[in-house]
Amino acid sequence: MKKIVTAIVLVAVGGLIYYSIGEYNKQKAAEGIVICNGTTECIKTLHIHADIEIDVCGHHVQLPREIGDLSGLHTHKEKNYLHFHDKLQLEPATKEQLFDKRLSLQEVLDTFKINPAEHCTGSTPIVTDVTVNGVTPPEGLQYNWTDGDQISLTLHQ
Repeated sequence: MKKIVTAIVLVAVGGLIYYSIGEYNKQKAAEGIVICNGTTECIKTLHIHADIEIDVCGHHVQLPREIGDLSGLHTHKEKNYLHFHDKLQLEPATKEQLFDKRLSLQEVLDTFKINPAEHCTGSTPIVTDVTVNGVTPPEGLQYNWTDGDQISLTLHQ
């Protein structure tokens, strides 16, 4: 009986360690790895994800799955879950991320060819509401989304 209990404890501890390492690696991928070439150029590698909800004239829009360049904005099998893993430019002095069109909310509309005419009648709808984590970003559609963002886009006439 003692051997069985010991085996169960070892398996449980091993599973916990395996899970912890996986979670640690996911967090490091989302934070990115910074590489600088002296003081002239810095990049950061990222692997990030965000949830997005899109409403066009009262219709919930589902993003197509398995669409987009793997070195840019793309989707996999999850519904309305943005993926990105590539290098981004940083400001060498401050190490702050520079604007990258591939992470803009406008790029979401362009990459996934969100066609308002399919859901609206009459005039062409415009973006009427952009929220990220419950707040309207001042950059609007030029906002660069980050890991874990909860994004909502609404287009109406």
